[in-house]
Amino acid sequence: MYRLTSHNAYELYVELEDWGGVVKYARYSSFSVGAASNYYPLNAGGYSGTAGDGFVLSYPSSGAHLNGMGFSTRDQDHDRSSGSCSSYSAFSGGWWFNWCGNSALNGPYLRPSDRTEYSGYGIDCVVGGASESPDSSDVRRASRNGIDGGLSVSNDASQLVQSGNNNVAGPIMAGESGDLGTPSHAFTSGDGDRHLDLTATFSRAFRTIPVVTVGLRHVDHFATEIRVSATVQSVSNTSLTVRIGTWVDSRLYAAHVYWMACA
Repeated sequence: MYRLTSHNAYELYVELEDWGGVVKYARYSSFSVGAASNYYPLNAGGYSGTAGDGFVLSYPSSGAHLNGMGFSTRDQDHDRSSGSCSSYSAFSGGWWFNWCGNSALNGPYLRPSDRTEYSGYGIDCVVGGASESPDSSDVRRASRNGIDGGLSVSNDASQLVQSGNNNVAGPIMAGESGDLGTPSHAFTSGDGDRHLDLTATFSRAFRTIPVVTVGLRHVDHFATEIRVSATVQSVSNTSLTVRIGTWVDSRLYAAHVYWMACA
């Protein structure tokens, strides 16, 4: 989200629906997430809507004011509470917290029968003493003339297929493990640059160039040395190519490729 929102102006639109089918919304005319060095702080402004301001922007002195707060998780506590808001049963998830707060859209999705004094219906988002269950949330790019496009996120393994010849049995898909094995076909013999390319063709063309994140874990013959790499070779609004490379006979890797862009 930091990489996506740091290059353009964005707004945030959240739509919530309660168990009675009543739909409400919250719109923020500006929305961005800060850098990792500051724990991905929230930057939002310009609230309008019917759901209530879950970030409590109008009261900076309030313990529920979330602007500028870092993102907290159970193992990374950046709130001001003496405990961990992410670990409390009412929230139970990663979010921006102050002395906790009035919203937590990544919290547990509860049924009406799960309601207690300290947890609301659905994902815990307190609005005027009651809670709503979010139906959907959407980040939309803002242009001079208003809203232009929306956020699309995909990590569909069926869209990421293997290209080129190599000695790996079957297609390599996002999140699936494979074995680079010994050099053959597209890999050169001996120590040297050996690689295979993974190409994803999107089901539709995006309006913007996707932001791509590649995660890779591996085990090789020299456990203390990093000998497998994953790099983005090319990316456009219709496709991307990620290269898995090695300089030695490295084995067992799992690649995870995620992308998001404005539709």
